[in-house]
Amino acid sequence: MKDEVEARVGLPVVVENDANAAAWGEYKFGAGKGHRNVICITLGTGLGGGIIIGNKLRRGHFGVAAEFGHIRMVPDGLLCGCGSQGCWEQYASGRALVRYAKQRANATPEHAEILLGLGDGTPDGIEGKHISMAARQGDPVAVDSYRELARWAGAGLADLASLFDPSAFIVGGGLSDEGELVLDPIRKSYKRWLVGGNWRPVADVIAAQLGNEAGLVGAADLAREPDPIM
Repeated sequence: MKDEVEARVGLPVVVENDANAAAWGEYKFGAGKGHRNVICITLGTGLGGGIIIGNKLRRGHFGVAAEFGHIRMVPDGLLCGCGSQGCWEQYASGRALVRYAKQRANATPEHAEILLGLGDGTPDGIEGKHISMAARQGDPVAVDSYRELARWAGAGLADLASLFDPSAFIVGGGLSDEGELVLDPIRKSYKRWLVGGNWRPVADVIAAQLGNEAGLVGAADLAREPDPIM
């Protein structure tokens, strides 16, 4: 793709993974400013990520590093779209959140009155936006669904901390727009599962700042310096 586009436009071309570009944008111009070592995760429909170590974007030997969503969290767990089972994004993503809410609303509809009232009155009618609205109004099922998502998200961050030992985790994607509703329980879960969490420095878990523009900002900067070493 790179060679073909360059031949047509007559300019240097950089091809980059969207999550890597977003991670670089946040590191350079957003929530990661001032950090040398950050791990970004994007909690959206799925779960993506990016690795910045020593001020350098780490793509891996074949360019497919940081596919965090497909770390196997549960052996023989839920089937993932990638064909494997038990992938992290099946437990910490927008799709997972909706699944949690539907299951809980179906089991205990009396605890989901606000949530069900925002949709068509049935568990199948629950959408992501309904869960956010209901949680802010204190709906027990909506709040518990966020807690379940955060439990898995924090546990995954604890594993990544053992691998990369960053100074900060940046949480982006659509779910990060919910702010402390998502971030506070993720921090608690992360510290709960972090090896030696009561005796070691704990990385910050912070919200991304650039929103949907992060990928565009990162890609633009990478086009200026495709292999940044600072």
